[in-house]
Amino acid sequence: MYKNHRAELAFELMESVLEMAGSGRVYSSQVIRRVEVAIPPLNLLGELSRVDKFGKYYWSSRDKYFEMVGWGEVDVITGDASMDFSYESVFHKLEEKLGSVSFGVKYYGGFKFNPLDSRGGRWKAFKSYRFVVPRLEIVRRGRNFFLCANLILGGPYDLVSQISSLVNYLRNWEVASEVDNADLDKVERLEFGERIDIPNFEEWQRLVFLALESISLGEFKKIVMSRETTFISHRELDAVKILSKIGAYCENAYTFCFYPVPERAFIGMSPECLFRVISTYLETEALAGTASKNRGEVGETKLSLLNSPKELYEHSVVVDAIRESLEPLTTRVEYDETPRIFELPNLYHLYTHFRGVLRGNVSRGQVLESLHPTPAIGGYPRDPALKWLRENEPIDRGVYSGPVGWVSYDSAEFCVGIRSALVQRNEISLYAGAGIVEGSTPDSEWNELEGKMGSFLDVISHSGK
Repeated sequence: MYKNHRAELAFELMESVLEMAGSGRVYSSQVIRRVEVAIPPLNLLGELSRVDKFGKYYWSSRDKYFEMVGWGEVDVITGDASMDFSYESVFHKLEEKLGSVSFGVKYYGGFKFNPLDSRGGRWKAFKSYRFVVPRLEIVRRGRNFFLCANLILGGPYDLVSQISSLVNYLRNWEVASEVDNADLDKVERLEFGERIDIPNFEEWQRLVFLALESISLGEFKKIVMSRETTFISHRELDAVKILSKIGAYCENAYTFCFYPVPERAFIGMSPECLFRVISTYLETEALAGTASKNRGEVGETKLSLLNSPKELYEHSVVVDAIRESLEPLTTRVEYDETPRIFELPNLYHLYTHFRGVLRGNVSRGQVLESLHPTPAIGGYPRDPALKWLRENEPIDRGVYSGPVGWVSYDSAEFCVGIRSALVQRNEISLYAGAGIVEGSTPDSEWNELEGKMGSFLDVISHSGK
């Protein structure tokens, strides 16, 4: 798109913004309003890469119908959790400035896996939870693209300074150099000189045997242990370009990039939906039980997964827990009687889909509180499994495996923040987890972690120890 065409679209958007701001409508409380203008198709990750302004945000739905790139922050809901933390209280804050006039407005962000875990200084930019409404957005709904602006109206907010900020972002969008999409999508291996695993394999073995001992004693049936693998480069890393390079692995996956400050970004392509709510309609799923596509013939691998006692048991634990969680929340719930195969570019998973109708007094915060963390990322039963993780897991997971998604006036959608990475300056830390049940072995679970990190590992060339 030529710069003069961008300037025309920016001018059209500003006309709509000024018309809305000057309508004379009086709001009894603060509310976020939005204006949109139709634009020609664009590569949204390319747009995110070409505009060097922070914060930068990207989200794509798993079905690829909806995609968003955004810059700046109209409103930020963030904080460090205290002992009286609740998801319900955070949702209340998110809902304060959303009204029936907030068409299209979404808060994007996520929670740490354990909001009370403050060990990891590397996660300080994300705090216990962080959600933003971008100042300027480009969104795609199906084949239709829109340039969008968000403003807070009513109350003490300075409208002039908001419009000035919007003009600044639009100006940067107009004049930034064009990105060659062919170069953006080109898969070039990234050179790294050092790899650090926490836990390392010896410690992993010890932890797996410790977990199996607890399982044999009846403390819990399943525990999900995670690993942080950090690669160190000799040069600064570009999180957006890394996300673009692994684009081939984003099929059947939510794709996201949260870049609140220049030196720190959280990126990922999660295959797992935690829940989706549209008014009172609810969807969720069990995604547990894994097989690598490298194990043999496609048909044999699928059949082996569908008949594996260990994988079927691991999956059934998640299904039972989700069903139990949904019963008090819904007037009715339906789910698949038998699991089916969910296919990713490098893996197969066992998959069960749930759908239901929420009871009239059930909030979205209650849904999240009830479902997170599922046994697919924490363990089962939940309380003893999480206690074991607090006492034994050697990393602060941060937003990895936490709820990541968006909230609007009457809807919400969250994925589980897995298959993800934290990029900071010249380091990239990859995260993955494996479910430990009776019959698990340290070697096979370690190899499963390698497979789940494969999308990143395929573009990372490791030379050195």
